[in-house]
Order: sequence, then C-alpha cells, then structure tokens
Amino acid sequence: MKTILLFQCAASEKGRLADFLAAEGFSVMEGQGGIEPAIHLSDVVVLDVTKDPFARLRLFQRIRDERDDIPIVVLADAETRADRLLGFRLGYDDYVKKPIRSEALKLRLQMALRRSARQGDRVRVLRWRGLIVDFDCCEARIEGERVHLTKKEFKLLRALCERNGKVVSRCELLARVWGSASRNARVVDTHIAQLRAKLEDDSSGLTMIQTIHGIGYRIRVLSGALRQTS
Repeated sequence: MKTILLFQCAASEKGRLADFLAAEGFSVMEGQGGIEPAIHLSDVVVLDVTKDPFARLRLFQRIRDERDDIPIVVLADAETRADRLLGFRLGYDDYVKKPIRSEALKLRLQMALRRSARQGDRVRVLRWRGLIVDFDCCEARIEGERVHLTKKEFKLLRALCERNGKVVSRCELLARVWGSASRNARVVDTHIAQLRAKLEDDSSGLTMIQTIHGIGYRIRVLSGALRQTS
C-alpha cells in the first residue's frame, strides 16, 4: 500500500481527498506534526501551494533537503506556462489544477509512482575493495571471510547504497531502517560506527561510509561497485 502525504491542503478539500484516496487503496497522512517526520514515511507528497513564491520556494527546499527522491504533486490555481516552468525547476513533479477532480489527482499520483518506481532500483550487491555484500542473501564477506552483520546493519548499508553516493540524512535513515523518524538520531551514529568497525580497514586510511557533518552520511564506492535490479 502506497502512502500519500497531504500537506497544507485546505480543510474543505482535505477530508474529501483523504476519503477518496483511502477508498482507492492508498494510505493517507496529513503531516500534522510537520512535514519533515512525515515525508520519510510517505511515497508521494500532495502539496497545496501558497501564492507567496518565496514561501513556496522555502517549502520545496525543505522537502528536497529531506528527500530528493520523493515525487511532489502540486494542487494549484490557474497558472501561466511561466509559473509551471518555475515550479518544475523548483522541484515539483506534476500538478493538478483547482478545482480538484478526484480522478485527475489519482491519475497524476499513479504516474508519479510509476516514474518513482523506475528510478528506484534495488541494490543487490555491493563490492568495495575486498568486501562483497549480497543484500538478497544477507551475507557479507571480506577477502572471502564471512562477517556477521545484524539485520539493521544490512538495512542501513542498503539504504545508503540505494542513494548511489548521495547524502542521506539521519532522519531519512531513521524512517527507512527503524520505521520512525522521531527516534533519537544517535542510534544511526551508533550503527554507522559498528558498520565501520566491521567493514572498513583503519590501516588504509580509506573510508567507505563518509560523514557529512550536520546532515548525515553517504557511501563512497567505485563506479560499477553496485549491482541493481528492479
């Protein structure tokens, strides 16, 4: 079941849209505690944009800072072509004109999810120096010797790999690996330290998992080191 985040939608529209989407088989969140925690538990953001272009830009930046891979579908008043082009440059993927027709919104969401699925191939194998990690088999080896990783460590490493060298925030890792973005972020740091101790060779001075201070982590791998499948 895919989760749709309805954010900043007018009260008169929110209930109707939530009921329709639920009836169509979607799980619906309303982001009442703020967009940052909810975005990591959602598959698509449906956003009712403000007319203030600066506020709109700040909101898009907040979303993209947290997750640059989540589709954004905007509910918008009549816009000029220039407005739409600006919106696409700011970061939304599609838009639906008001008044909102439920079937039109459903179609846009389905299209956004299909595009997202095509871009979201699963990483099966990681190779780095003498390390080979087979995520499907939950097996890690260094120079042929098996290394024990916990389920959480496999999930954490895979979550980093699937961003293919991009920075992943602690908040996103909490949501993807622990299922809640509201946990203490120190749990991520602890598990990263455990992965480094098990998988990295301190004597070489090279690190596979890089810390991006104040943001999160990213994985540094050589071209072709990640093997993917849909």
